[in-house]
Amino acid sequence: MIIGLTGGIASGKSTVVNYLKTKHIPICDTDDIAREVVLPGSIGLQQLIDAFGGDIVNADGYLNRSLLADKVFGNDVSLKKLNAILHPLIFEKVEAFKTEQSNAKIAVIDMPLLFETQYNHRVDHVMLVYVDEVVQYERLIKRNGLTPQQAKQRIQSQMPLSEKIKGAHSIINNNGTIEETYAQVDECLKQLDMI
Repeated sequence: MIIGLTGGIASGKSTVVNYLKTKHIPICDTDDIAREVVLPGSIGLQQLIDAFGGDIVNADGYLNRSLLADKVFGNDVSLKKLNAILHPLIFEKVEAFKTEQSNAKIAVIDMPLLFETQYNHRVDHVMLVYVDEVVQYERLIKRNGLTPQQAKQRIQSQMPLSEKIKGAHSIINNNGTIEETYAQVDECLKQLDMI
């Protein structure tokens, strides 16, 4: 069974991922893949340079992610251009992971934009990590050191959590304690007959 794990930015998805790792469940982290496909010398990085200019690369040859984010968030055309470059490269590696895990009882694809990319149709079960919007906003500012405007732009660039809830099979409410979150994950896995 392939579980698609998703949630809004700063919803605490990594808390759930780290807990699943303690259960030795194979996990494909699409954020890691997104960094991998734009490493110096990669086709992905060259495509980004062609699309957004050479100033998005630091002196060491690595992508300046915050500068690129400033260029795309709040600009729908640029964000679509970015996604058109990165998503095919990321999906190729996700599909390879699914093939590698074909004999596993359960595997998880950690994908923040699961619904936005329509990848929810390519997994067996969708697990959504949810927090109230106020909590999400405050966590994002604190975690990423963003201005309120930057945090708002990043949250608004994603599908509203209220919409994602409608398409999720399991919802992990992460407003409470870490123990409460873990208990909900256990309950979900139990219902799926995975523990």
